[in-house]
Amino acid sequence: MVAYMPQETKHCYCHAAQHGTDISLIWKNRKKLATKDKVSQKRKAVDDKVQNLKRKKQALQTDVDTLTASADELAQKAEFS
Repeated sequence: MVAYMPQETKHCYCHAAQHGTDISLIWKNRKKLATKDKVSQKRKAVDDKVQNLKRKKQALQTDVDTLTASADELAQKAEFS
């Protein structure tokens, strides 16, 4: 018998014994869920970066439009002066 066993491990063994399932199936399912969570977190991080870049692009486009309008105005004033 192991002197120390983490609570999660004890829970898995008890669950497997109660329901007559193989402990390896429980661990495989837990591993699948953990993998799905990691993939989901990575996907969310990428989506957040994309949204952040879109906001930056929009802000830059606004600045470009403003500067272009100002440059056109100044060019017209310089022409007539």
